Amino acid sequence: MKLDRNEYHKLLNKIDLKLSGEEIDALMEEADKNKDGFIDYQEFKDHFYEILRMIRRNLALHNIEQIA
Repeated sequence: MKLDRNEYHKLLNKIDLKLSGEEIDALMEEADKNKDGFIDYQEFKDHFYEILRMIRRNLALHNIEQIA
């Protein structure tokens, strides 16, 4: 399995992290360790923890906004 730039954008937009295209590009650049323009399974798995942290942060911010 490999994700290209468009697929990676679609994935991150689908989970609604509220990231700009530039931010997603930066994450892609960071995840693509071998710089082949794709994120393979191992790269994604290694990078996924960062994505989970972002999801948790977004959920926490969303909960704070609802309380305020």
